[in-house]
Amino acid sequence: MEKGLEQGLGQGKEERKHETALAIARKMKEEKFDIDKIAGFTALPIEEIERL
Repeated sequence: MEKGLEQGLGQGKEERKHETALAIARKMKEEKFDIDKIAGFTALPIEEIERL
């Protein structure tokens, strides 16, 4: 039971990190930052940033 809870919490943390990175990338894209720079700051793939 504890192992499942730990895995669930870990997965939730990763999802929050991803959502935060997406929010940062959206804001940077709105402010006309270079996509390569956004990818470097957020560790998101360029393809995912281009879809925003």
